[in-house]
Amino acid sequence: MKPSSYLELPDAADASEQDSQVPLPEGARRVAVIDLGSNSLRLLVSQVGGDGRIQVLNCVKSMVRLGEGAFENQALQPQAIERTISVLKTFARTCRSYGVSKVVAVATASVREAENGKEFTERVKAETGIDFSVISGPEEARLITMGVEASLPRADYPRAYMDIGGGSTEFSVSREGELLAAESLRVGCVRLADLFFRDFPDAVPKAKFREVQDYVRDKSVMPFKRLLAKKPRELIASSGTAGAIASLALSMRTAEQTSVSSDTTVITIDEVRAVVDKICSSTAAERAALPGMNQKRVGVIIPGAAIFLTAMEELGFNQISITDRGLRDGVLIQYLETEGLIPGRAVESKQRGHAVKSLAKTFQIDVRHAKQVSFLSRSLFSQARELGLTDLPKEWGALLGYASWLQETGISISYLRQRQHSAYIVANSDLLGFTQRETHLLAAIIYSSKYYGKSHPFFIRLSDDDWKKAAQAGIFLRLAVGLDKSHRSAVTGVTLQRSEKGLTVRVESDSPSPIERDCLERMAKSIAKALNSPIEILWTDPIGGEVKDGVPETAIKAWRRKKANRKKKSKLKKAKNKLKKKHHKK
Repeated sequence: MKPSSYLELPDAADASEQDSQVPLPEGARRVAVIDLGSNSLRLLVSQVGGDGRIQVLNCVKSMVRLGEGAFENQALQPQAIERTISVLKTFARTCRSYGVSKVVAVATASVREAENGKEFTERVKAETGIDFSVISGPEEARLITMGVEASLPRADYPRAYMDIGGGSTEFSVSREGELLAAESLRVGCVRLADLFFRDFPDAVPKAKFREVQDYVRDKSVMPFKRLLAKKPRELIASSGTAGAIASLALSMRTAEQTSVSSDTTVITIDEVRAVVDKICSSTAAERAALPGMNQKRVGVIIPGAAIFLTAMEELGFNQISITDRGLRDGVLIQYLETEGLIPGRAVESKQRGHAVKSLAKTFQIDVRHAKQVSFLSRSLFSQARELGLTDLPKEWGALLGYASWLQETGISISYLRQRQHSAYIVANSDLLGFTQRETHLLAAIIYSSKYYGKSHPFFIRLSDDDWKKAAQAGIFLRLAVGLDKSHRSAVTGVTLQRSEKGLTVRVESDSPSPIERDCLERMAKSIAKALNSPIEILWTDPIGGEVKDGVPETAIKAWRRKKANRKKKSKLKKAKNKLKKKHHKK
């Protein structure tokens, strides 16, 4: 699946003219991956045969520099937006000319950090039909690792991976397909160019280069410690910056222009230092004339080299392997595995579950309760879909299961406002295996399960349509939480059935459940309104068989009397205390 060399796409040239409609072999499918970075925009078009064989049909790259000025202004700039959309229109035409059936598009640092990132992706979808998923830094690191590992021979020791982007640099450590660490640093070649090199269009003093290195070290102290704790024995770099540095190192070694064309090329730290000396002592025009140097990379190669050399020094590697694989390859592999087009190890599903449970356990949630709520919410959702009570796709069942594990993370902050705090925690977490939108959907489901119909909080960035879907899913989470209010896992099953009166909710439990009964009865009216159907409740438990239409039994009446008595006693106590205070003042 090794891609050919990239076709450089100048400005908004129409690459689709090169390829008329390419015939599709029987049983084959064509998939395109678009990787929108802060510096480069890449397109990978692949064909998957019926036997699972992958053939790369075309690779296109354009250095649109979407992140130019975005990081200092916290917003994508108009000129960069226009450049990017112009090239994306060309990519869309190229995909149509190849008969692509699926376009998987991901956006990284510049879009995820920009205040107008959501508006940008919505405009792109409207004008090109390309629907971007914004991914977190650690998720980007995971996908890069997946893409690079696919081209390497198996190794029984940990390997470290580095990918220098325009807005961020991703690091990871993996062993035999198992991700051991994933880090994303907010240091990228475009970000650092805007921060340090606006006044240095020509030669850069060594002191200035060291200043940039010190900045990178300051931002990477703890991430590098976590990476080193996994004891990696090899360092592998991907990205255009790494390829450019390798090309310069090889050209200095052979005195001829050389490009990175094999799966991996190895260069030493001394060669990297020689490249740094060369590019820092050169003017912009001289750098542009160096072997293997892309004209559009001239302004960002020095900050990129500062990140590259600093990582080698701090991680303790005297040599580094360069690969032309990267994020786009990982995105392609994950999609093909998920769709069952190639054999896979359910990597994404396994990673998602691990990420969710790790976050939940960080906040010491009740695992037994989480499992019960997950079971009940997914069961309710599945039945509701069969009965036509919701039009949400089946994939939302998995999101409900994940939200069930995370809905109590905020309880350590506040019991009364735990859903709000849980939603905030989730929305601001980097969950591996999830896109930014999916992470915010989980937060919205949790929030809606408590605050159904309320105004949307600022920290969850979703469209109105996504909020409506999340509110629907939140109904089932709310029901599931109520059916395990006592955290005893007493409810063994819940069944939804159509009836003459509307909807029958049949609940079975293995022990008396007065708290759950009362909770369900109090929710009945709001749930009926949300599902747009009258509700009839049938409850079966050891207390005394079946109870119809929410009419409480003796046990639940007794429980309510005790609750009412406690409230009366509390009010009387408060009244007595007030009288005592008044008497004391007199």
